[in-house]
Amino acid sequence: MTDHNVDRQTSDRLSGPPRFTAGSSLYTSYRAYQPLQPLTVQRAPQCSGGQLHGYDPRWPRIFTAEQGRIRATLGSTAIAIEHVGSSSIPGLWGRPEIDIIVGVSSSSDVDASARLLKGLGYVPHNGGALDGEPWSVLVRPAQISFELLVVEHRGRLWNRMVYLRDQLRGSPQRALAYGRLKARWAARYGVGTPRYQQAKREFWAAIAAPGTKG
Repeated sequence: MTDHNVDRQTSDRLSGPPRFTAGSSLYTSYRAYQPLQPLTVQRAPQCSGGQLHGYDPRWPRIFTAEQGRIRATLGSTAIAIEHVGSSSIPGLWGRPEIDIIVGVSSSSDVDASARLLKGLGYVPHNGGALDGEPWSVLVRPAQISFELLVVEHRGRLWNRMVYLRDQLRGSPQRALAYGRLKARWAARYGVGTPRYQQAKREFWAAIAAPGTKG
């Protein structure tokens, strides 16, 4: 059970959540942000459907290694490969899962990339089209699993995912608020349940990228 009083006292002792220093690495700056977290790996709530974990500094390194494997497989078809989701936000806690977005140039490249990625152990999980824009989700189970979204680079879905990530990276205050809400939803609904996912979508809609619908 999360001790929100301890968290509030810790936050009150500080002048506010630290800003990541310009020119420094986001992934080394997370240490200054950690004291503001109401959760750690040990204190994370046990919830049906999964568990929230404290931020793991290995996550960016794991992403970089996987990014190299994906790049070697897709070559120039992948215009860009980005780390997104909770594990891409320094100091934020979440499930031990690395979310990756791959940007390609066309709808045919979405399907072709999905086929090639099977060779890395990725399994198709979902796919289709949203507002006429094709997308494909693949997963690779592991101790720290991967979920990979293939979309058109600089399309609506790409822009939305990257924008939302950057909003939390740029605002530790907002990231902290989001982490507290996730802990509340996890305890109430269970991690990964439909109601948990709906609560997250409602949060993201409030900071939707310019030019997109919530």
